[in-house]
Amino acid sequence: MINGLMTAQKNEELATHQEPVESHTYHGHINILDTLAENSKTSYENDLSLFAYWVLGYKPKGYRNMVQPDIEYPQIPLDSMNNVVHMTLQEVASLFAEGKITPSTVSTWLQDLGFYYKISTLRRKLSAINWMFNALEMDVPSAYPKVKQTFKALIKLQNRYKGGKVSHQEIMAAKFNPPPEERPGEVFKKKQSTPFRLEHLQAVLGFLTYGKHGLGKKRSARDKAMISLAWHGLFRRSELASIRIENIYFREKGMLVHLYDTKNHEQEERPINYAANPMLCPVRLVQEWLEVSGRLEGSGWLFCPISKSDNIRAESLAGRDVMRILVRASELAGCKEEFSGHSTRAGAATELYLKTRDGKRVQDAGGWRSEVWKDYVRSSDEDMFNGTGMSGMT
Repeated sequence: MINGLMTAQKNEELATHQEPVESHTYHGHINILDTLAENSKTSYENDLSLFAYWVLGYKPKGYRNMVQPDIEYPQIPLDSMNNVVHMTLQEVASLFAEGKITPSTVSTWLQDLGFYYKISTLRRKLSAINWMFNALEMDVPSAYPKVKQTFKALIKLQNRYKGGKVSHQEIMAAKFNPPPEERPGEVFKKKQSTPFRLEHLQAVLGFLTYGKHGLGKKRSARDKAMISLAWHGLFRRSELASIRIENIYFREKGMLVHLYDTKNHEQEERPINYAANPMLCPVRLVQEWLEVSGRLEGSGWLFCPISKSDNIRAESLAGRDVMRILVRASELAGCKEEFSGHSTRAGAATELYLKTRDGKRVQDAGGWRSEVWKDYVRSSDEDMFNGTGMSGMT
């Protein structure tokens, strides 16, 4: 992929900021690559891919150069489901090793896209960029005064912009590309996932059970089990991807799922009850998936990719695959809403709270350590008039 992209139109402004650096030979392997956890590898691939695309002249969706608004830039490649086509870490490493990326490059990137992301997101992306420099035994950009000064100035400008205390003209005078619209704070407003409510769960699992979807027996069994378990257990995508068969214990009233809490770095035990409706029941659907996949007495990852030849692979699904499966199933079932990775947690948290009005129960069910659970609960006027919003859980 990267060889084709290298011939793309380069960012002219970027070229003026390049400085000569020693070229580093890249032999196709980063020694510390294998030490990365799967979730970290996925996160680094995402952040580094976006940065590498920018270096090659591509811009993210919604980008606009406010200094030269009439210039059109090629957009970062997206797949059929509107997700970024990621480069591999090896492909990105090749670009870094050619000496095309310097501390000045990183500084210019901050000036160009600094108002496209929140500061917390930029810190994470800078961490990924530093990691790649370090892996290639090159000096990390964040140690350079120019990068430090640029980032410090950006933090101040963002804070003033959110408070409506700085204009676009002042931002451009400071050599930063401002947001496309003069609406202070809106660019940084937290996006909320559309909740995947009980009605959506019923529609999707009903279609996967009785509808003509063409997914095949194995895929439909896996997808039903995964979506139901995600909803009833309020699991994060990374948690679902990390569940192993040998860490599931079936009991009289349901099942216990032992998993590693990737957010809090602790072992956790999540109880999952039988549901009254067999079609929606996560325990029965997990058992059905294990039976269909021939692994009732086996071990390994619970949710795995399935090849075109209908073979179950040994590796685990990635977190982004979990989201794609949910989106695909929802579209097949005719849902009009646009769901994302947090939709099942938001939908289940909403249903549980509207049924119980018990915030502590919602917090415990989702594994939240603070009242952040409130950000996941959504309600409509209809919910308020109904009192509980539902007659009962599944």
